[in-house]
Amino acid sequence: MRLHLAEVKGPVMDRLQHTEFCHEMTGQVFLSTYDAWQELRGDSDGSLSRRCAELQMTPLR
Repeated sequence: MRLHLAEVKGPVMDRLQHTEFCHEMTGQVFLSTYDAWQELRGDSDGSLSRRCAELQMTPLR
C-alpha cells in the first residue's frame, strides 16, 4: 500500500521534509489533486510528482 499526498505546500512541506515519515513514505507528493489524478491514472510523463525525500534536492515545477 502506498500513501500519496496532494496539495501540500509551503510551511507544511518544509516541516514534513525533515521528518522520518517523509523519508519512509513510499508514495509521492503532488502540487495539486489534478496532477495526482493524472499521474496515478497513467496520463503523465512522471514529471508531476516527487518522492518526499527528493524534494529537498529537486523543486517541483
